[in-house]
Amino acid sequence: MKEKNGNIRASKELNARVLECVQEGDIESAIDLVVAEDQAIETEFWDPFRDPDVERPFTLLGCAVGSRRKELVAKVIELGADVNRKSIYGSLLAHASALGNDDIVELFLAAGADVHAKYFHADDSNETALIAATGSGNIILVRRLLDAGADPKAVSKRGITATHGAVLARSLEMISMLLSAGCPVGAMDLHVPVCKRDLELVRLLLAAKPDVNGQWRYPSPPIGVYRGDIPLHLVAARSAEDVPLLTRPARFPTEKAIEKLGPEMRARRLAILDSLIAAGADVNRVRPNSGHTPLTLAVKDTDLEIVERLLKAGANPLAETKIKGKKATALSLAQQANATELIALLDNTSGQSGFGGRS
Repeated sequence: MKEKNGNIRASKELNARVLECVQEGDIESAIDLVVAEDQAIETEFWDPFRDPDVERPFTLLGCAVGSRRKELVAKVIELGADVNRKSIYGSLLAHASALGNDDIVELFLAAGADVHAKYFHADDSNETALIAATGSGNIILVRRLLDAGADPKAVSKRGITATHGAVLARSLEMISMLLSAGCPVGAMDLHVPVCKRDLELVRLLLAAKPDVNGQWRYPSPPIGVYRGDIPLHLVAARSAEDVPLLTRPARFPTEKAIEKLGPEMRARRLAILDSLIAAGADVNRVRPNSGHTPLTLAVKDTDLEIVERLLKAGANPLAETKIKGKKATALSLAQQANATELIALLDNTSGQSGFGGRS
């Protein structure tokens, strides 16, 4: 047994015996070993094969939290484990919150855990327990953390708020509770509900007056969302929710159900488009990954109705962008596709609005 940076490190012999128990999922035996050897419950252990330099030590409390077994966590806490000691993931309270385990979180709070301590992912996101908890979809847990004094306005290093996890879980009840508590709507909270054509959720978020031109910043975005997108790009472009039945996997609804749902999905999409425009969405914003604007995306899909609405909102049919390495405008794309109705509409609008139509 030796100390490093003030922490107690297990002997190699004890480490090997405890590690064997942990790898077999027998956390209870690992705890009993440490107690039988009269060692501190705060002792650090490590895996010499995965971590030969011992840069990522673990404790029995961290193992107990990971097991999701309340009785083991309670036992380690009763033996004197410090609930505010940082693990390799930061706060163990936040780690338990991310797992959605309300019973374990209750134990930590009762033992005096810091509700504001941060949780670290591989990208060093610095999420609080509340932010981590919302992604689990456990509304009881989220309410418990709020009641314990968790800051609803906290924002992670990536700009994530507690609302974001609730949005991904598509829990209207949780979102309403968070908004009532003062939680802000983040710059990336609108993207997924817009993609899913979830009009009710979009309207709920827009009522909080978020930045409708916030860009998606995750390195690995959901299907249909690209880094740098704003919500308007996602409603102007066709999404998986709008794809015809023949291109959908078998798990999707039957053709009869699609025919019934089609007009409803279309109405939702148009209502979301109108709502974003009314909230101040930038109709001329260029999509970083492709060079498309909302207008050129709609032209590419030959969607006359959406093109018309974007034009009325001030989209420039002659705004020059670079798509696939070539200069293009919404009008030139329509001309390439020989879309006569679109050409007429775009040409007429460019002349009337002073953009400088064709001579």
